[in-house]
Amino acid sequence: EPAVWERLRAELGCPTDEAVRDRLDIDVRYVAPAYPAETMSGGVRQNMWGERWQKTSTVFGVEWEHTRGALADARGLADVEAFPWPSCDRVDYSGIPAQVRRCAGKAVFFGNADFFERPGLVRGLENILVDCIADPALVDALQERFGSFFIEAFYRTREASGRRIDVFWALTDLG
Repeated sequence: EPAVWERLRAELGCPTDEAVRDRLDIDVRYVAPAYPAETMSGGVRQNMWGERWQKTSTVFGVEWEHTRGALADARGLADVEAFPWPSCDRVDYSGIPAQVRRCAGKAVFFGNADFFERPGLVRGLENILVDCIADPALVDALQERFGSFFIEAFYRTREASGRRIDVFWALTDLG
């Protein structure tokens, strides 16, 4: 994605991503709270969920690509329950009102609730697919952790926005 935005800015002669959106007359704007900072260890970046990335050479140049997630080696439900799961209490929603004000005349869009792919990135896609058969309670526990967080984040962001969110986005990618 960063390479795509870089190319769009260059080809359209726009100094910022926002200028690209304006130039293309995109009528939706995304708002987001401030999530806990990612950590870095041994050249591997990790977010609050345990998704991990490392730099890899691609056709677009060097990009951050997913690597083994924090729960790839989990041996069962106890390992999933022991993980330091994120809490909406650690998310800063205070910037949402200003973001919404900057969206005047545009549809306000929020969300990144992913109920299968993101748990699959943390657990490993092969692992989670096997778990669906071999350990469905583990899959249920993962989806409950993610789902509960996302639902609470929807409510908190809606309230922080003054109930001005037009689109709440929930997704998953099985492709």
